[in-house]
Amino acid sequence: IGRWGHVSKVYDDCVYIFGGRNTNELNDLLVFNSKNNSLKKLPTQKPPEARRKPCVWMIGSILIINSGYNGNYLCDQFWIDVKSTKQSYNKNLTISSSSNVQRKDLCDIHINTLDNKYIDLSSKMIRNSF
Repeated sequence: IGRWGHVSKVYDDCVYIFGGRNTNELNDLLVFNSKNNSLKKLPTQKPPEARRKPCVWMIGSILIINSGYNGNYLCDQFWIDVKSTKQSYNKNLTISSSSNVQRKDLCDIHINTLDNKYIDLSSKMIRNSF
């Protein structure tokens, strides 16, 4: 499973690994169980496009993946409840026409909320760091 540009999060003794790149972009969701030292692919009904360097976070048992790059800057959001495997994929998030956000900025530190709002964290974090 050699890859780079992937993302991972930990929940209940498991490491969830998504995407990245080896010779091609990947869109698989792997689960490494540290209790029994096993690795398996988590089935997704409608997986997001293959990509590297997306944003990812966990809210409870829900893994949320958005944006990334696969030759194009992506503007989408996928989530899966790792307990129930309920999932959703929004392929085309919209950016407000009044916003200065460029598509490539979606690969920076930001949040796309589930109600389709964009929050840029990178400039806030930089301003608050000095």
